[in-house]
Amino acid sequence: MSSSLALVAATAAEDHHAEITEGRRLLQGEQEQALLADAAAGYYLFGAMQHAARALGDTTASRQLTDQHWEALAPDTRRSGPLRLLSYLDYTEPVATAKADSLPSGHE
Repeated sequence: MSSSLALVAATAAEDHHAEITEGRRLLQGEQEQALLADAAAGYYLFGAMQHAARALGDTTASRQLTDQHWEALAPDTRRSGPLRLLSYLDYTEPVATAKADSLPSGHE
């Protein structure tokens, strides 16, 4: 219970390091399977951790989260567009932004 409340508090405070820490704490032990198998709990927990990792630029944490827990999520949760997108983005390379000198004439 205390880790659940700590995760909610960290999310509300946008404390991304704490979100990941508390989320990992929740995913330790026997409760992991039950939390992730519940569509609402899994969506919130997995989504909060993915969002936090993305906000921190920590693609390693995001990839590990997906690799370790994706299959344990309820089928409805795995079909969620936002969660699929968050997970997918960390498996792609960032797109380089164009510099003014590489733009066609008139697009500087």
